[in-house]
Amino acid sequence: MKQPLIGCAFDPEQRNDQENIEAYLAELDYYRPRGSRALRVEGARLLSADDPYGEWAHEWMHDADACLTEWARRVARHEYISFGPFEHGGAVGFYIDVDRAIEDADLRVDDLSEVPRGFSGFVVLVNDHGNVTGLQFSRGRRRELFAVV
Repeated sequence: MKQPLIGCAFDPEQRNDQENIEAYLAELDYYRPRGSRALRVEGARLLSADDPYGEWAHEWMHDADACLTEWARRVARHEYISFGPFEHGGAVGFYIDVDRAIEDADLRVDDLSEVPRGFSGFVVLVNDHGNVTGLQFSRGRRRELFAVV
């Protein structure tokens, strides 16, 4: 299974509708969330239409946001992650509510050596520079879910 935050954020204000649809399609094609096939087909149809943009394109992008958010929350098993416009506008991508992730953590550490051997659960690592990394542990094996610098 792919990690949720490999994708790139993009700024819809600096792109036209065609480029935005292409960026959303790239995210949907990369992650292939459950239920996204119809969205990918609709997106391809939007790109090939004579007059593909406008309200329908914006509705489609909203539906893509919802599909990617649902997928990321299912993969991460937490509600602190979403896909769409960042809280303060501008770029679109995966957004982490860091404060909520820290609250949801089963364990908060300053160093990974503090994680007990064989641990299972959600760990948040906050280093001395304030960077936050979320990791899912299963019987001592870890998988990075996100890193916010």
